[in-house]
Amino acid sequence: MTKKELARFLQKFALPEPEFHVWTLTFGEHRSRLIGEGIEFKEFTEYEPGEDVTDIDPEVTLREGKPMVRKNLTEEKMRHAILFDDSPSLRYYGMRETAIVALGCYLLSSTALKDPVRVVALNGGASPFVSPLVYGADDVAAVLYEVWDMPQRTPVAPTTLEACSNDAAHVLSLDNTRLLFISDFLFADTKPVYDHATQTVVLDGRDILRRAVGGTYAGGTSSMELAFLGVSPQWETFRDQVGFYYVVDAENGSTSLEHFTKRSARKFIERQLAGERAWVDAARSLGAPMGWVRTGDPAQIVQQLERSFGG
Repeated sequence: MTKKELARFLQKFALPEPEFHVWTLTFGEHRSRLIGEGIEFKEFTEYEPGEDVTDIDPEVTLREGKPMVRKNLTEEKMRHAILFDDSPSLRYYGMRETAIVALGCYLLSSTALKDPVRVVALNGGASPFVSPLVYGADDVAAVLYEVWDMPQRTPVAPTTLEACSNDAAHVLSLDNTRLLFISDFLFADTKPVYDHATQTVVLDGRDILRRAVGGTYAGGTSSMELAFLGVSPQWETFRDQVGFYYVVDAENGSTSLEHFTKRSARKFIERQLAGERAWVDAARSLGAPMGWVRTGDPAQIVQQLERSFGG
């Protein structure tokens, strides 16, 4: 996909009927007490010395038999935030283009819901890209083009989930926020491995994932929700890769010569799919919904998003 093709996708994109709200598909209906812009409600607490006496509510004071202070509170409208992991490994097999299309779907869906949304793109640099709040389709296009044009960083150290979590914690305010993390989930510190004892693929680094999820929830004192969206290649295309191939490690630039046979290609695909399931199981066990989309054209990506979180 080229930048011009991305522009055409944005121009033609329409929310399918019935309404295609990927945020609702991902998270379900929001469970907060109140949703709406500037919804005001009142709370009363017992007067404490030093508080403004003009805030004492006469009616409630008479009813309770003690001085009661009125506090006018406003619950913010539901906010959306997207953390976009623009690691070097995302720039292979069309995964980055797929991730940006998925990002566009969530941005456009958020504007259709009239919910403000912000994007934070991490690429291992000193300063993450932090978008202004996005309210309309024109804002969506501007943000996507900025993410598209982000330069590829030279790998210095492998991408880690811990670093992504720490970077996000410094730039995001998460109160009353739904946070979506888009990534290929190829992390040096958290990855699927084959467990010989159980003869299954499990996620190594679950403690790091647990800290990342727990730290994210700790960053939002109320109504905070988290979900993961993984992006991966069309693994079936590897079934016909028979012969010798040079494999490049996107994170450190190293290369290795691999020999693929039909049998090893099949096992390779099975391992990748099992690894994706291990991520989903681990994330969901911690209360974070997770789905995967594979590379494809925009129409295919939209279809995948509709069913990614159904299981």
